[in-house]
Amino acid sequence: MSKLIEQLRRNAAEKQLIELKLQEQDLQEADRITTAEGSSSKRKSDRIENNRKKVKIIKVTATDKIRVKGLQGTLGSNLARLASEIVVNRGRSKYFSYLSKNSIIDISNDEQNSQIALLGGANIKSFLRKFKHEEYDRYSLDFQNVDGVRSLKKKYEELDTWNPKDENERILKKICVHILYPCVYNPSSLKDKYLKKCSEQSLVIRFWGNLFEYYFGHEQNVLLQWGDTISSSCKESNLAFKLDIRIISEKDDLEVDVMNGEVASVSHSN
Repeated sequence: MSKLIEQLRRNAAEKQLIELKLQEQDLQEADRITTAEGSSSKRKSDRIENNRKKVKIIKVTATDKIRVKGLQGTLGSNLARLASEIVVNRGRSKYFSYLSKNSIIDISNDEQNSQIALLGGANIKSFLRKFKHEEYDRYSLDFQNVDGVRSLKKKYEELDTWNPKDENERILKKICVHILYPCVYNPSSLKDKYLKKCSEQSLVIRFWGNLFEYYFGHEQNVLLQWGDTISSSCKESNLAFKLDIRIISEKDDLEVDVMNGEVASVSHSN
């Protein structure tokens, strides 16, 4: 009996030893997996951090030299400030915010919360007065009574027979006729169904091209460059931004992009 008891004790001890070894192996395997996951996570974290360090953060700043009496900094830097401060909550504020982000100032609007008002009113208006366009014949621009196809056609006929007195009014007439003609004689070309069929280039040729050429094309020192070209400043910065239209100032033997634009088809602009 004593031998049997002794054998059972040895078996129990061996079983316990085997279980302890198995537990040790399990713990070692779990530790190995945890260490590997931690190392992988660290490598991934290091890669993310390194990638973040490689990303070049471009801060939007103004590089203009336009100074306005009463304003701290340049006009461009103040527009950049407005762009970050304007609270966008409706169409009007969105309009002024987008203009400011693109360093454009609307000199035709000095109402409350306009760019001119937010920049200080009197000082900025005095500075911008030199850029005002000459007022045109009010009769030629009076569209207040146009409320239907018949009155629209009548206004078109009036414009068609209107005799401009100078180059600016001739340009204005071309622009108005270009806009009104499809409204009067080809309204189907303005329907969503038709516009959604038009490619980007079709819209440029049929609508936008003439408007830009009429307005900017007559200026001797202004070049309109159409069709996926890269500005000199982008080339210098190794940025391959191809733009649909670039309005370039060629004054004083310098080429400076003063305005850029992208065109999209209706189906890709929603």
